[in-house]
Amino acid sequence: MRVHHSYLVNLNEIERYVRGEGGYLIMSDNSSVNVSLSRKDALLGLIS
Repeated sequence: MRVHHSYLVNLNEIERYVRGEGGYLIMSDNSSVNVSLSRKDALLGLIS
């Protein structure tokens, strides 16, 4: 899923979502990926 203009992520590799204005994801390799405000609701709908 595209979560930001610069990031395309595999939903199976998401460890957790950290809330914030747009928030960010912690991935299985401990990297962090920003989530854009415009894609936040769609992402939360898929991972909840």
